[in-house]
Amino acid sequence: MKSILFFVLICICSLEAFSQTDLLKENFDNQFPPSKWSVATTSNAWQPNPLERHPFNVIDSKNKNSAVCPWEVTQRTSLLVSPRVIAKQYQSIFLSFYAGFNKTMLSTDTLDLVIKTDSLSSWSNKEKTKTLWTASTSTSDTSKSSWSWHHIELDLFDFKEQNFDLAWRSHGKYGDIVAIDSVHLTAGGLSKKAEIVNISLPNQTKAAVYSAKGDTISITIANDPSLKSLEPVISTSLGAKIIEPSNYTSLAYTTAPLTLYKYVVQANDPSVTRQWILKIVVDNFSHETNIKDFSIAGQVGTAVIDTTYCTATVTVKGGTNLKDINPTIKLSLGASSEPSVTDKFTFVPNKPVSITVKPQDSNYTSKKWSLIVKVVYDNNILSFALPGSNSSPLIDASKHMVTLEVDNSVNLVQTLPSIDISPGCYLFPAKNQAVTFTPDLPFTYRLSGDSVNFVDWSIVIMKKEKYIVEEGFDGSTLPTKWKTTALKGESGWVYKDQPKIPFSTIYYNSKSSALHPWSYDYKNDSIISASYDLSKYSNISVKFYAGFNKTWLDSADLKFYVLKAPNYTPVLKWDAKTDTTTSKTWKWHLVQLALPELDRSTAKLAWQYIGAAGDLVGIDRMMILGDNSKSSNLEESDPLGSKIAIYPNPASNFFWIDRANLSTIKIFSLSGTLVAVQNITEDHQEVGLANIPAGAYIVEVEQNASIKTFKLIISK
Repeated sequence: MKSILFFVLICICSLEAFSQTDLLKENFDNQFPPSKWSVATTSNAWQPNPLERHPFNVIDSKNKNSAVCPWEVTQRTSLLVSPRVIAKQYQSIFLSFYAGFNKTMLSTDTLDLVIKTDSLSSWSNKEKTKTLWTASTSTSDTSKSSWSWHHIELDLFDFKEQNFDLAWRSHGKYGDIVAIDSVHLTAGGLSKKAEIVNISLPNQTKAAVYSAKGDTISITIANDPSLKSLEPVISTSLGAKIIEPSNYTSLAYTTAPLTLYKYVVQANDPSVTRQWILKIVVDNFSHETNIKDFSIAGQVGTAVIDTTYCTATVTVKGGTNLKDINPTIKLSLGASSEPSVTDKFTFVPNKPVSITVKPQDSNYTSKKWSLIVKVVYDNNILSFALPGSNSSPLIDASKHMVTLEVDNSVNLVQTLPSIDISPGCYLFPAKNQAVTFTPDLPFTYRLSGDSVNFVDWSIVIMKKEKYIVEEGFDGSTLPTKWKTTALKGESGWVYKDQPKIPFSTIYYNSKSSALHPWSYDYKNDSIISASYDLSKYSNISVKFYAGFNKTWLDSADLKFYVLKAPNYTPVLKWDAKTDTTTSKTWKWHLVQLALPELDRSTAKLAWQYIGAAGDLVGIDRMMILGDNSKSSNLEESDPLGSKIAIYPNPASNFFWIDRANLSTIKIFSLSGTLVAVQNITEDHQEVGLANIPAGAYIVEVEQNASIKTFKLIISK
């Protein structure tokens, strides 16, 4: 009983495997276009026609009309579009239809079948459509040279488990009438195709040629006595397989001019087989004149061989030796070259070296090739050090940035750094050129290997400053005892990385910043620091980075205030809108302010975003600096007993000078040029620097016939 049930089950499964479902069936004998079909056209559209000269009833006696597109003397495109085919649940899909055309008249006109799976895309979108069949290249009934009906069968396996649309398209002008009929789309069943779709052989010199009937394939190969067997690469119809010979992937090689091999291909439907004949024609000698491969030790990637323009190109890294080397050059079978592939070559980047390839068959013409070596440069700084510093730099090749923190005693003026760079690159300024670094401000080195492509590296030197307070806003919330205020009770200040220009591009250790996004609504949001006890400090200054785009601050602004105890009344000290920067892009700006009024006091700091329709602003790395000794650490000794101090240093648009009453100061460049002179008439006086460029200077103070000098860094 169990055996009978098992047999029945097998029979049922077999029937299901061979069963077919009609997805689309149309003979165009009723309304036109048929239900859910459509016609898209520019002129002379598809129409129903019985075709008196070529009626389809010679194939189907019950047929009345066909879908016909008449020929046209003007350019036109006309599509006959099927209903949406719902085929997601099917593993195999087959299409058959009849196409009527005269192939000899398809030089300026064509009929083809296209498919698209995206129902929303246009038929003119080439990326969303695919051509399944074209009349002008159709291999069916190639012997027919007059108008006739052709039976077309297509396996749509590539579109299984998908929904799609089909369209028959007549396109061009001065063609002939075209027609389709008896469209039948089925799902399920087994493919009856038993074709050799493609075949190739080693030493093949010409493309495979299929006979008119499509069952004979001719391939020409070059004579190679060293071969013992041929190993063809064969692809068949979907689901088909070669059943004869059993060892079809290894054929006995013979030097006879012509050898025939027989193949039998079985379709996915095992009841269908087809015999194919492979004709192998052996040339006496190869006439190929190609470079097959080209390589150099240490190259990057593989060679690019262009047989159209006869170039072979490899890429190497900068510093690779290209003088008197032996590259690996592989030629076509039996070919030779001048110079020989065994000779030594010298290459100059991007300059072709000529090599003539001679074919094995001397009756054919030689071909001139160009060997090209391209050089890519890493353009990286590999190491960086400053005299007098043992600190290790942080080198970020992805950001092209070097950050180095050094002691205050390290000289940054006209110093000669030690720099190691990628092989083959050049450095500007040169390695042996002394340069001046300004603390916290990027200094640019340019690296290039070919004087055309270059990379700019930023060198940021930071002094280990003796700060009273430092805040980097690297948490996700406000620092301890800081607070925010806003008109509407909610602040817009957030604590995260600037999305496009994170502060880590300035200070390597930064994780986030205090940011305020722009808004269409009017804002008045402040971020206020904790209260700091500065009672033990003098020469107070504040340093912070402000991020903004000045060109977007016409309706909004970023301001900085100090609030001194006991009243904590806000006093404006800096305004982004009136800052001297001329940058027209979003950028982090170093702000340095001398605040002597905060000496030996208690105070708070505040930043305010105010206005509407501005741009993102931010602050980061805020520091309060000061001196808790009896005299400033910036002061110089005075043989007469008085103490003169200048601060802040570095300075931007001004500096303060203390205890220099009734003196004259002169500011010199490092080359000795006098750039400014000012008389000092007060014990605490401001000295303006607005007209002096950024750089390193010497400040000379003459008082009571005594001269004292200071080094001053001006940063803008």
